[in-house]
Amino acid sequence: MKPSDKLDYLREQISLCEERLRENTDRALQKDKAFELIMENQRFFAVSQDKYANLAKKKREEIALNSVREVNELIS
Repeated sequence: MKPSDKLDYLREQISLCEERLRENTDRALQKDKAFELIMENQRFFAVSQDKYANLAKKKREEIALNSVREVNELIS
């Protein structure tokens, strides 16, 4: 899977998670379960941040590798 495909997939997954969070927020607030809601939101954001950080790291590595290849081609 290409990084752009992964990014599209993650966006779709995040959109689905956001919808679930909205639904859970409504239910939690109706049942006075704010603490559980806060914990679930924190988990969601932590997972999302990790996924985007990994994609960004891989993209930086890819850019660096391409730069090294270009420099090597120029030298030779």
